[in-house]
Amino acid sequence: MNRRISALVYIVITACAFLSARHAKADQTALRPTAIDIASMPVISDVQISPDGKTIVYTLSTNSFDSMAAYDEDDHLGGWTKKQQLWTLDVESRQIKQLTQGEKDHSPQWSPNGKQIAFLRTKDDTTGLCIIPVDGGEGHEIDLGELEPANHRWSPDGSKIAFTAEVPTEMAEKERKWRAGGAEIFEGEWKSSQIWTVAVDDGTVEQVTKGPDHIVEYCWSPGGDGFAIVSAASSDPYIAWSFMSPRIITLSDSLIKKLESDPLPVSQIQYSPDGQYLSYICLDSGLSMMHSLRIHNLKTSEILNPAHDKDWTITDYVWANDSKSLFVHTINRTVSGLYELSIDGRTVHEFSLQRRVLGWQSRRVDNSGRYLACLSEAATEPEEISILDLKQKKLRVLSAIKAQTRDWALATAEIVTWTNSEGVALEGILYNTPLVNPGRPAPLMVMPHGGPDGVSMETFDTWVHFFAAQGYSVFRPNYRGGLGYGFAFYAANRGRLGEIEWKDIESGVDHLIASGKADSNHLVYGGWSWGGYLTAWAIGHTDRYRAAVVGAGVADVRNQYVVSDINHGIAAQWEFKGNPWEQPENFEQANPVRFLAGATIPTLIIHGREDERVGFVQGMSLYRALRDVNCEVKFLVYPREPHGFKEPAHIAGLLDAWADWYARHDTAE
Repeated sequence: MNRRISALVYIVITACAFLSARHAKADQTALRPTAIDIASMPVISDVQISPDGKTIVYTLSTNSFDSMAAYDEDDHLGGWTKKQQLWTLDVESRQIKQLTQGEKDHSPQWSPNGKQIAFLRTKDDTTGLCIIPVDGGEGHEIDLGELEPANHRWSPDGSKIAFTAEVPTEMAEKERKWRAGGAEIFEGEWKSSQIWTVAVDDGTVEQVTKGPDHIVEYCWSPGGDGFAIVSAASSDPYIAWSFMSPRIITLSDSLIKKLESDPLPVSQIQYSPDGQYLSYICLDSGLSMMHSLRIHNLKTSEILNPAHDKDWTITDYVWANDSKSLFVHTINRTVSGLYELSIDGRTVHEFSLQRRVLGWQSRRVDNSGRYLACLSEAATEPEEISILDLKQKKLRVLSAIKAQTRDWALATAEIVTWTNSEGVALEGILYNTPLVNPGRPAPLMVMPHGGPDGVSMETFDTWVHFFAAQGYSVFRPNYRGGLGYGFAFYAANRGRLGEIEWKDIESGVDHLIASGKADSNHLVYGGWSWGGYLTAWAIGHTDRYRAAVVGAGVADVRNQYVVSDINHGIAAQWEFKGNPWEQPENFEQANPVRFLAGATIPTLIIHGREDERVGFVQGMSLYRALRDVNCEVKFLVYPREPHGFKEPAHIAGLLDAWADWYARHDTAE
């Protein structure tokens, strides 16, 4: 830390960077995956099973790169083409069929009789509601006027489709704003969404909910006579995430019944199939760790929590068709857990998932009560459409949409365990590079997960496989403050952010070096979001890493409190035990920029210009600090990008730039 080097300072602010230099070890190979391979990976989403359990509909997003595309100043995609369309998969034959031809079709929902699918089509930055027959024929768009639908759901009898949409701005308000020159009230002009219905036969549109409250989510009652809703006082992301109220609305008399006395984070509100119970995931203590499954008996007003004695991180659930039990998905350390749980919590049956990680996107079991569609993946097997046989408690993989990964040189994953200096048992995932150098351990890339309330799981991480193909083994540690290891583990870094994660991660790196699984002379660091925060922290606390990359990372936690869309108020109260004005010392001790005076690790900063979660000013702050202390730094800025990059040219570009940065600074001895 005390050794300071004088170095050339780089700054590059550009739309996209495609850099060709490779790591010194890469002369052994031009292994796939390349950055273009990663950006070209199809994305499967919106997986929904038909009522008869025979067909699955899903959304497939594809990116295609044309290396011969001519320069076009009006085309900001850099030679890439993006499409998003609906496809179907036959459960038994596994045959797939393209259903729609739009440029951006998504969010399919089966009609109750299984003969039609309602979906959303986005075109020219506006979204419409469409219906298409499953057996063929053209789809048609329903005229909703100025309304732009989201979260659409068929009524139980199939006669209506409900959706949420913002109430159109009245002309008088548009004129008032125009005469004011577009002046805005900061955090005072969020537009709330309401529930609407449209009749399938004649297109009659009716508004169901009114008032200032924003509808976060909802579901039809089984009888179709009302809705269970989760609402918030505003669509401000912070308020809509933190202060939600679950309620029941009856259509016949507009009766509203509150289910909680105080607002709290709530997700996945569902009726039991028989309509006797209403359930949702919420929290009893802490923040973000959803571990309470609350069930209201609507006849007796009794409230049940069948997981009250389970130290689970619950992510998803669905009711069994007999309304006597639920299928509950959890984060179980580095893999998924799936359990059938009786409503009283007394009976628990665990599924065998063969160490696969589930991506649950449907709350619907087929009419027979047997099948639930999902996505599943493993460390060396990409995410594919799968089906859960709820009767036999088995998982079956159905699709091979990402078969191109069979040509990749994949890393192998192993779970590593160690004990830190405080005697805490920890674990993480080491992805071993396929580029083996006999007689010496591989160079190591430390890649912490985001959050901090996230977790590294045994998933098919394309970025990990990309860096493994560059010659690095990639270490993904699960530090305290993350999910999947119980509440005490999750809360352990509260008020000690930075310090706790650093102890845990560095002790893991020490363990890998001591056990001969990492080369102490070839260590690099890099992460995204809170992984970027931890990278910025590392820069100020050690000089043993040859290079670092901070992707959309937090550099100044006080500034983050001000500029982030959600990281303030009760979020900060939980993480920092206060706010920057009343407990400034809590933020000061967790602030990466405080420790940068002696920084020497060459650092690449990557940030999206339109990032609202971790504001662009965070990248600027880190850049200014490193430049002022004479630490080598380079800053890549990507236009139009939010916190998670969307454009394939940018994804490919940042990965090549990232790998090049390591190649320039971690050279062979």
